[in-house]
Amino acid sequence: MILRIKEIDGLRGIAALAVVFFHLLSEYPRRYGGIDYDIFRFGSYGVQLFFVISGFVIFMSLKKNELKPFIVSRITRLYPVYWAGCIITFLVLFFFPIGLELRFSYFIVNLTMLQAFFGIEHIDGSYWTLSYELVFYFFAALMFISKKNTAIKCFFLLLVQTIYGVAINSGMDFSRPLEALLLLQFLNLFICGIIFYEYHSKKVDLNASLVINIIVLLNQYLIFGLESMTILLCIVLLFYLMLSGKLKFLSNSIFIYFGAVSYSLYIIHQYIGYTAIKRLTGLGLSQITSTLCAMLIVYLLALFIHLIVDKKLAVRFKVKLNKVLSGIEVKFKKVNT
Repeated sequence: MILRIKEIDGLRGIAALAVVFFHLLSEYPRRYGGIDYDIFRFGSYGVQLFFVISGFVIFMSLKKNELKPFIVSRITRLYPVYWAGCIITFLVLFFFPIGLELRFSYFIVNLTMLQAFFGIEHIDGSYWTLSYELVFYFFAALMFISKKNTAIKCFFLLLVQTIYGVAINSGMDFSRPLEALLLLQFLNLFICGIIFYEYHSKKVDLNASLVINIIVLLNQYLIFGLESMTILLCIVLLFYLMLSGKLKFLSNSIFIYFGAVSYSLYIIHQYIGYTAIKRLTGLGLSQITSTLCAMLIVYLLALFIHLIVDKKLAVRFKVKLNKVLSGIEVKFKKVNT
């Protein structure tokens, strides 16, 4: 039995904080003016870390559970917090506009988390990653149905992505919906996480994991360039160190705490953070003071969502969803008998 790795939660917390720092200290000044703390642009690569972590954790969840409990756990994990984020963000942008296009119809479609496939704008800019998460869950479920030869399946999927990388470097264009549905841009990151899980659970050896990760890095270079590949190389090395027990400091309670609130923080931080900075600087506060206040505001909102929605409402939602699905199964069996 594979036990939960506390260091993973620590890495998740670091990834969330990196993305927050990127949006509020680097991306905001580029959009609205002010001092650009360019060093924090590297925080955008927190998304790479999120995707690798997701590959590891989701495959571990699938290996431990049957398919139905996995689907229920994913729905109840993602949607309640996401809905809370959508509602709060829409209301804030409605009453305190910051120059973004805002339509009620966009809000309704965003509640499905499928807006990227309909060409609808995200209520919050950070939501774009969730569409890829959903598609990956589908890929992972398909791989779970046939549990054997995971490494070989990952290898061939990476070869398909390599062809895509060579094609776009040759000037070929692909439609965004197609890229999203096939995970063409980010498939290697999720596979990286899967292979680390397989390595950790001793399903593949070190040599096989190294071969897969070399292709993972090659594809990252083909699709996103040298800088992105270098950051991913650091993430790969981090995972090898973590799985060999060299990063125990990540299991510190502070890292674990931020890992616990990371999803809520990720969901709520970007456009509400922009709004807070814009309003506070308009009142005469300096940019750095406004940014620090904005960070405090989004943290408090994330803590509220985590404690009320994630820890309480989502649990009740999970119980009710299980009851509904069990009732449907009973009725289905009666009809077929």
